[in-house]
Amino acid sequence: MNLPIINKTPLEIIQLNTKAENTLNMTRFMAEVKKLYQYEVFKHMFDLVTTLCMKGRLSFNVYDKRFFELDEGNCKTIEGSSFNKVLNKIKSEKNYVITIKKISADVIVHELAHMLEGEGDFISLQPFADKISLDLKIHNSNNVSLRAAIKQIMVSEVENYPSAHKISEWFARFFQLVATAKEVAGFGAQYGYNMHETYQFFDNTVKFLAGDFYNTINSKIDFNIATKSKEYIKPLEEIKPKWAETKHNSIHENPNKPAWGKAVKSIKSNPFG
Repeated sequence: MNLPIINKTPLEIIQLNTKAENTLNMTRFMAEVKKLYQYEVFKHMFDLVTTLCMKGRLSFNVYDKRFFELDEGNCKTIEGSSFNKVLNKIKSEKNYVITIKKISADVIVHELAHMLEGEGDFISLQPFADKISLDLKIHNSNNVSLRAAIKQIMVSEVENYPSAHKISEWFARFFQLVATAKEVAGFGAQYGYNMHETYQFFDNTVKFLAGDFYNTINSKIDFNIATKSKEYIKPLEEIKPKWAETKHNSIHENPNKPAWGKAVKSIKSNPFG
């Protein structure tokens, strides 16, 4: 059953579809979602999240990780169906329950990427795998921290996955890598690289996502949601996060660092427009 969404903002729609074990977890989770929604690179992801929430097809379950649990989050896909009155036939669709046990940007976007992959199942991720393999093969970086993050997140942690699951993990971990950048992770960032350095390293991957993949995903996003969420998006130099719960200060060392759209301006000025 769809929840009432008249005059609701995208953030309000997401909160209506979130269950948390306590008020603090709800507050912290929504603060992280609000922060992530500011970044252009995550806009399509969160617009699709909001669209699915509006349709009653996606919900969040937020609680602190139990001592016996190994994962920090997961995305459960439930196969379902609905009746299409226009086509007069039953249409298959997927529902998602996303559990977040560690409220951090990298965990959230990793699980949302698995949802994004599920909704884009009609799009082959093989071109993505080809692009990311090419970037890993031909590129290097002067930033030792970025090289360390790529080796840990994209290589070491994936090498033991079954071959059939590696492309899916690469897809999720690309977004995880972006969310681990200083501009997002803030004062407590584990690594010392910025988003623009990530885009430069994975330029072929970025062009694929900003072009073919997102252009196709657009068809699944509610137009009104995409329009409303534009007010959340800010250039990197204007985002000054002050997350009280983590005591973060503004971490922008260089106000001239380009936003996602500028980083891929060889494609078009605003790849998400």
